[in-house]
Amino acid sequence: MERAIAVLWQPMRHWPACLGIFFIALFSGCVMAAVHSVRLVQRELSPPQPVLRGTAAFFDGSIQVVVVLRPAARRRSKFFGEDAGDDDESDSATPPPPKNRMALWASFTNVGKETAVATVLRVDSILGKAVPAPQVIALAPGQKVVLDPLRSPHADNLKKLDVALSLQRGAAVEVQTVALRPLPDDS
Repeated sequence: MERAIAVLWQPMRHWPACLGIFFIALFSGCVMAAVHSVRLVQRELSPPQPVLRGTAAFFDGSIQVVVVLRPAARRRSKFFGEDAGDDDESDSATPPPPKNRMALWASFTNVGKETAVATVLRVDSILGKAVPAPQVIALAPGQKVVLDPLRSPHADNLKKLDVALSLQRGAAVEVQTVALRPLPDDS
């Protein structure tokens, strides 16, 4: 009988060690998931950039310019319904590239009675310097053209922003600084 118990006990003597390894593996996975979740929760997110707006008139008021700074729109994946390219929680040695938090939009409207052709030479601000697209704008009377936005990963929200615009019409070059300020509350 003792021999039978000894034979049965041989395979079972490893059970406590196997059980211990199993629980360590199970709980370490839970701990890693909890650490990952805490890292996601503790990540500081800046509030979205408030909308700033400014206007200017170029070439004796024939071209009206409206410049708007607002939060950058995030593209959504049409398949999964989540942010496209949102893989910034990887454990790689290099930090992920910064996300574009805000976008600077400029629109030009011809308020004159004749067609206006102008060249946008540059758009300068603390967010960056750009030669926007399209660079040459041809505006029929009453027509509006919106330039491609200048996107920026600037970390802090802005309460005001000065944007220098340079436009050329024929031989005349005009440079103006557009002061962007918060929109008044509608309340």
